[in-house]
Amino acid sequence: MTNRERILRTFRCEPVDRLPFLCEFGPWQETLVRWESEGMTPAWNWRDGLGLDPAPLLVPVELGFYPPFPEEILEDRGDRVLRRNRHGAVEERLKDASSPPRPISYPIRTREDWDRLRERLDPDSPGRLPAHLDELAADLATGDRVTRIGKYPYGFFGTLREWMGVEAFLIACLDDPEWVLEMMAT
Repeated sequence: MTNRERILRTFRCEPVDRLPFLCEFGPWQETLVRWESEGMTPAWNWRDGLGLDPAPLLVPVELGFYPPFPEEILEDRGDRVLRRNRHGAVEERLKDASSPPRPISYPIRTREDWDRLRERLDPDSPGRLPAHLDELAADLATGDRVTRIGKYPYGFFGTLREWMGVEAFLIACLDDPEWVLEMMAT
């Protein structure tokens, strides 16, 4: 069974020879440095070495706000920076490490924020699709690789979590489910 067949059958709840073994993001840079200090050679491919299935090919479609927000440093805090990310959230990040950022604020707090930002979700925005999409689609149709359409954020939960934060999103699910359904439909 090919990797593509295995993943498609898994999504359809059909029998497979084994479950897919994927790693979406991979080890942090600090992890690779530590592995090298412990004897890993730079030529060692961690995906192959850990027995992972091939990573999905990414078709770089912009699924989130487009154009993205300009990434900018808002404040230098010594070993940390306060920055706005491409999704419009403000976060505190360590300067010299790849740990997860600490969220400070999110672009959607109110319906007014949503009304103002939803124009950034126009599927026909120039630049949202890669210029070579037809060539890419023809190439993917002949291969056996798994394909993922779109850049992060993606998915119903992950996208709204990035726009609102977990707490505000879950509260909106209870307090204003029609609004949540509107955002998901958009």
